[in-house]
Amino acid sequence: MAKQPDCSYVPVNLTVPPALGNPITITPQNPLGDPFPTMVFECAYTNEDWARLMNDARTKTFAATTSIQLWIGCKIYKSDRSFRCVWGKRRVQGHNMRIMRTSPRISMDAPTARVFRIPSSLIYWGCAVPPHVPVDWPLPLNVIRKAVLPRFH
Repeated sequence: MAKQPDCSYVPVNLTVPPALGNPITITPQNPLGDPFPTMVFECAYTNEDWARLMNDARTKTFAATTSIQLWIGCKIYKSDRSFRCVWGKRRVQGHNMRIMRTSPRISMDAPTARVFRIPSSLIYWGCAVPPHVPVDWPLPLNVIRKAVLPRFH
């Protein structure tokens, strides 16, 4: 069964190859399919626990049949109004995940200054990183907190 991320990013200039083509996008007019995104975001709320979120990233997002390079995950805990984030990248052998950073559980009710710094080369894998893009892309976890907070009200 195919798993679709909650959000994804495909650089405009990414082609197949070097990216693998997503089989669900193959048509007679597009026999290679559209490239898999370089980055995906997955948010788990009531449908997945932390272990399943992580396992799906390892086995589905970073399967040998995809070319996704970067995964950002977020688990929301309704019980204590908190969330936890993680980011990982594709392992050198071509599948599975290397976890790069994991946050502790963070309250949904208070701003956080925590920031993940993600290499732009992962986001723009397979194409040139635009000159205006910083080497490390800052992802403030407060942005994620504010995006999911309305679901608690």
